[in-house]
Amino acid sequence: NAKEQAISTAVNLILEAPEGEMHKSRVNASFLLGGHVGAGTVEMMEAYNALMDAVHQKGTKEPEKAEATIRSGLNKGKDKPIDPPGTIKLPNPNIIPQSNQQTWWRLLFNQKGELKGFDYSVKKYITWLSDEYGIYRHTMPNGERVVVRCVDGVLTELTKDSLFDILKPYFDSQHDELSSDIILSSTRKREFLDPIGGLVGLAEVESTGRKWDFRDRHSEYLFFQNLIIQVSATGKKSIKYKNFKGLIWDSQMIHRDFKLDETEGEFQKFVKRVAGDGYDSFRTGLGYLMHSYKDPSDTVFVLVHDQNLTDKAQGGTGKSLTLKVLKYYKSFNTADGQIIRSDDRFIFEDVSEETQVLFIDDLHRGFVLKIIYNKLTGDWEINRKGRSKFTIPFEGSPKLCGTTNYSIKKNGNSDDRRLFRLEVTQHYGAHLKVNDDFGHNLYTDWVGDLECEWNRCDKFMIDCLALYLEKGMIPQQFVALREKEFMTECGEEFIAFMDSHIETGELITIINQPKELIRRHQKTLLRKAFIQYLWDNSLDDRYYKNITVVKFWDRVESWCEYRDFTIDEHRSGVNRYYRIYNEEKFREFHSNIEFKGAGEETDTPF
Repeated sequence: NAKEQAISTAVNLILEAPEGEMHKSRVNASFLLGGHVGAGTVEMMEAYNALMDAVHQKGTKEPEKAEATIRSGLNKGKDKPIDPPGTIKLPNPNIIPQSNQQTWWRLLFNQKGELKGFDYSVKKYITWLSDEYGIYRHTMPNGERVVVRCVDGVLTELTKDSLFDILKPYFDSQHDELSSDIILSSTRKREFLDPIGGLVGLAEVESTGRKWDFRDRHSEYLFFQNLIIQVSATGKKSIKYKNFKGLIWDSQMIHRDFKLDETEGEFQKFVKRVAGDGYDSFRTGLGYLMHSYKDPSDTVFVLVHDQNLTDKAQGGTGKSLTLKVLKYYKSFNTADGQIIRSDDRFIFEDVSEETQVLFIDDLHRGFVLKIIYNKLTGDWEINRKGRSKFTIPFEGSPKLCGTTNYSIKKNGNSDDRRLFRLEVTQHYGAHLKVNDDFGHNLYTDWVGDLECEWNRCDKFMIDCLALYLEKGMIPQQFVALREKEFMTECGEEFIAFMDSHIETGELITIINQPKELIRRHQKTLLRKAFIQYLWDNSLDDRYYKNITVVKFWDRVESWCEYRDFTIDEHRSGVNRYYRIYNEEKFREFHSNIEFKGAGEETDTPF
């Protein structure tokens, strides 16, 4: 039949090509078979597979170059259809073109004048899509190309189905014979609507002159449905979408109209109650997360924790609810803080280039800031299960926030600069729930008569953003935070053990005999002594029995840091010993200690 003959002819052009004319044969074969694809005789993928099989059978040292030639030839040939014998094209007198927009397609009829299908010019079709519907291509950070629709700078990713839904009214309005049903039943539908194949010639959306990097450190844009609000330290102004020259994703829009309401709303009252004296700190923390611009010198992790850091869960205090307001303003992703580990290759795999804020909820006790440190200061490399990894540039990566019941283990002053703490009061908890306080749930119940709360919340969040842009981040003043961190990191039982044994002299004896100033302790023996202490005092030892010696020693080091003690390692044969002493006490007795010769075993320091 015609299809088999067309494929055979094109394949033989490649297989029978003499040495030195391989490229020419691929160009001719792909262009020829592309013409049959354009006529509907051969499917595009069927033609592509047949030609590539012939290329591999013939052999080539540059398979990628050969593939590019085949793809180019097929697409060019498709613009010049080769109709099979017996096909007659008849003009349809009932279709009167209203403009040049319709010149990209035509109807096909058989010998009896019956409608066979439709044909189109790929080049003209693609131009028409961009001119009439704002349809373009966009290259994602992972190299994947997607088809998008751009309306006043707002991008929506399209699939075959969503693209067809956009075009369906056009086809149905042209003529009874050229209906969407014909397109749906056409064997060409795959190429006609395929973002990878038939629409490969679309221009990149950036060719419109619009830019992604329209944000700066001094202002922010909030995209409501009816207008854009530009916020800066000096004021706010509204912008019409037709005057907007940037690019954003549809997921980054606020899908409601902006209506100014100066009344103090429920969310503002809620923040006042959970923030207490730290109200302005909470406002600037929220303002920072609302600001899309990222500066490597002041990027931080916003951490909300309870006023009383403890080992026990403290739900319902308002930590998560404070940060979840951001999901109604930014492209927002949530990660489970209980399962985040430094060795997880797929950490944050749900993050995309659209994500503006990543919320890590309920960080576990052992979390250390260094797990996400590179995310705060550099590009984001995202690994996804079953898919290729990709990189999001730092300036386009999300800002980070989270909640915890515990202190965060830090690594010096650099971590302090990267951590912005917000402490919630005890206004809410088991004694008073937020929904009982207001009579309903915040956010989800703001419908009907309560819809005005969104207008009030919008005004408050804009004010938070303006305050941040004016004054930067205002640190919250904490009461005894260092002691709270110490208690959380080491545990009450462990601190009591170390403190009491120092006082009784069982571990570190500081008495009148200088040689007893420092006593050596093996890690394992010290851990056993602690377990024995728990037994002797009828304390729960289940949690500590499962802690390895290494993790136990981490607590010893933390205790020494907070209590101003020093740990020195000492070797004796195959054993290692560790000396724990207070520097001030050591200096006090230093002049009275007689040292033995180097290398001799001694109980004196050094």
